[in-house]
Amino acid sequence: MKIISSAPGRIDFLNTHQDYKGLPTVPIAIDRRISMVADQRDDPIISVTSKNIAGGLDQFPVERPEYEKRPWWGNYLRAVVNALAVEHRKRPKGLDVIVESNLPIASGLGSSAALEVAFAGLLSRANDLGADAREIAEVCYRAEHSELGITCGRLDQYSSAFGGIILLESRAPYNVEELPRIPASMIIIDSGVKHSTGLIHPVRQAEIDSALSQLFEAGDINDGVTRHSAPKHNEVIWEKMDIDSLRSYLPSIDQVCSKRILFTVLMQRSTVLAVKILRSQELDYSSFVEILGNGYKKPSDNLEALGQIVNYQHVLLRDLYDVSHPKLENLRDLALSSGAIGAKLSGAGMGGSVLALTRDEVAAKRCVESVSGIAALASVVKVDLGVSSGIQ
Repeated sequence: MKIISSAPGRIDFLNTHQDYKGLPTVPIAIDRRISMVADQRDDPIISVTSKNIAGGLDQFPVERPEYEKRPWWGNYLRAVVNALAVEHRKRPKGLDVIVESNLPIASGLGSSAALEVAFAGLLSRANDLGADAREIAEVCYRAEHSELGITCGRLDQYSSAFGGIILLESRAPYNVEELPRIPASMIIIDSGVKHSTGLIHPVRQAEIDSALSQLFEAGDINDGVTRHSAPKHNEVIWEKMDIDSLRSYLPSIDQVCSKRILFTVLMQRSTVLAVKILRSQELDYSSFVEILGNGYKKPSDNLEALGQIVNYQHVLLRDLYDVSHPKLENLRDLALSSGAIGAKLSGAGMGGSVLALTRDEVAAKRCVESVSGIAALASVVKVDLGVSSGIQ
């Protein structure tokens, strides 16, 4: 008897770099997955052979496995064991696990979360825990955030666990709304430039906290309650911040910190508009112009409007959050010039991948061909299901 499990990677579609601030995000699970097959062992050891994820073997006890001090993919698995033990108050059985993947690693596609979620699904099935998608997502979030100390939000784990296109509310109780499929072809363009979320998120979070402190000291921030210290990035109700008032306050603080605040509010406003489009609600063109500005032309339909919002969000990521990269910009320009209606970076940035949207498969093929000589990998992807597990 073999236990099997798999989980998808994801496109960080809308409201990138916002989940750790408590703002809603829209990820898309894609048909690039990490798969596992396991046999039970008689001893309390988990042995994992990775065929094409960093290579090699990891082996650890089920009883509070310790973490390698070096960067090591096996730490994600060890963290899941420890987080699962806290949740269910039992240690899993020993397993021999083989891992395979067609999901690019460290490319802005949520590979670490897919690894965690696939493993959590495997452990749930092997130990008859009956964990559902939400329980798996929460265990994997705690594994990465609390056990490993990585300052991530819940976007990746929830996207991989639930699958599809979802609107994830990043404040408790972390509601998940399934959104309709997009009538477009999606291309993932891997730049080949590796990046580390753990090196990017803490810096941006510290910059936002600094900005909030400066606004608080100047008396220019009021979250509706009496405070004795400035709120942190995950304590602000960003949706209530007035953009016009902010624009008058921001010149009084550090320029870099000011950009991070402006980014956060503008990304959120454009995401609200995009979610209305995804729900197939009628587009209010006056709101479209008000939010995106006159530099964006009147869209012919909702899909073109969505493409322009994708472009707008990339510009914010590049110009106000400084997480793009010259190669990402080159690949994005090629995609747009070959027929993509929208393109933006996916993930933490400073490397990783670009998502491009096209109207049909012909344009998608042309887009892939245009970047094939520069990109590490470019391919059309489809929306996929979330975590799955079973017995063979």
